[in-house]
Amino acid sequence: GLAAPIAAAPVPEAHPLTAFAGPTWSVRDAELATGERLDADLRFTPLFGGTAVHEQVRMRLRYRDTELAFTYETLHAAPGGDGAFDSVTVGSDATILERRSRMVAGGLVSETVRRSDGGRLGRRGLELRDGELRWRIQEDRGPDVAARVVLEAVLRGPAADSPPLPPPPATVDGPAAILAPLAGSWRTEARWSSGQRLEGRQEMRLGPGDGFLWVDTFARDGGGPEYHRYAGFHARDPELGWRAFAVDMTG
Repeated sequence: GLAAPIAAAPVPEAHPLTAFAGPTWSVRDAELATGERLDADLRFTPLFGGTAVHEQVRMRLRYRDTELAFTYETLHAAPGGDGAFDSVTVGSDATILERRSRMVAGGLVSETVRRSDGGRLGRRGLELRDGELRWRIQEDRGPDVAARVVLEAVLRGPAADSPPLPPPPATVDGPAAILAPLAGSWRTEARWSSGQRLEGRQEMRLGPGDGFLWVDTFARDGGGPEYHRYAGFHARDPELGWRAFAVDMTG
């Protein structure tokens, strides 16, 4: 008789945030409820063929004679069976935010479950509507007090007269400065317990402001083609010490 065909491996579903990928979403000189003026660029990039998503936010806040610049890097893991997914953000100011996210009516809703700086928890929403990205951040103020809106802005595709925001300047004394000697390209040759040969490559770079160390890991199994296996970062939590966050090729 004929042998039964081998079933093909299932193709992972694309992450729902790939709908936001493509353009850099930008806003310039938006006035916030706090009186600050906001410039921001936000971009989503699919990882591993779309099973996970990398989000980058660059923002500049101005108030009177004070100007502050930040970059935030977020990894969005693949959704679980209930549709929710973990999202971890590390900022150039070394703040770590751990969130539980889900898509609601086509928009992203993220509940902050922990902040390394001890700040107030809250909720972030992103909604794509009529070619615009609507961005809203609320801060919890207690069980009997209404949440406070700390940021509300409408982002659009890049305009020709709006150059991209630069990253904040690097420092020499940020929390990740101790990891500076690791920055660069590292290679390894090893064997799995099965005897199969493994060739690996790690590309490490300090994040903007020296707030964290970004790590991309590539591998070749048994002499096969190189593939992107992990993406993540190392960051220092004042309470929990050094922590590593990563997503793998399955999201």
